[in-house]
Amino acid sequence: MTGSWIDHTGNTLVFTPDGRVTASGVGGRSAFDHPGDPSPSCSGSGTWAYEGGRDAWAQRVRVDVPGCTWPAWSVGGTARQPRIQQEIGGRGSGRLYKLLKVSDRT
Repeated sequence: MTGSWIDHTGNTLVFTPDGRVTASGVGGRSAFDHPGDPSPSCSGSGTWAYEGGRDAWAQRVRVDVPGCTWPAWSVGGTARQPRIQQEIGGRGSGRLYKLLKVSDRT
């Protein structure tokens, strides 16, 4: 999980190994948001915790940044292109707000 994660507009969450996180303009999404809607941006510093699940579909990342309201992020994607995401537009909508892992390679 450590490293930088970026959304479709260049906003980031940066996770450090010591459990700290920095948000830069990441949208605070709600269940009623549409993926193309502008979202309130959220910036600041806080903490994060990884929650392993019984299988890959149950993995979550909890991010706590004061002033930012997010449900736990689900972990998805592939080994080559990991992502964290939140469902938007209501449960079962199939629409996702995604952050992709920025490659650590230079």
